Amino acid sequence: MKREALASRTLTGYIWASRRVLLPGLALALLRSLAVAPCPWLFQRMIDVCVPARDLEGLLLLAGIFIGLLGVHYVFSVWGANEIAKGMAQMLVELRSRIFFKLQFLSFGYLDQQRTGRLLSKYAFDTQKVEARCTTS
Repeated sequence: MKREALASRTLTGYIWASRRVLLPGLALALLRSLAVAPCPWLFQRMIDVCVPARDLEGLLLLAGIFIGLLGVHYVFSVWGANEIAKGMAQMLVELRSRIFFKLQFLSFGYLDQQRTGRLLSKYAFDTQKVEARCTTS
């Protein structure tokens, strides 16, 4: 438990601690990349084999495979983006609840010294900054 608490003091550590939530989206991103990996080879076969041999049937077959791979790439892209968005939303809900929980146990003396707007800013807007940082990275 202490190790997890230490790991989540930084943004990178917090993301690492929540890696199980993000793993499905990352796996789909990997599958998305693998779906288009054969495309250069397909173009090479089209140009070097089918065009000189005037093999229209082979060219159409390879073009169909290429279009199919692009379709698979698109499906994995959309599915992966949705999974990552769900994981990020879940992480931010947890982060906000941890901040709220921490606020519950602060001393009254500390709370009296702080401005309400500053505490609200830490609670609401800083988590939005974290969200923006995670989605652009």
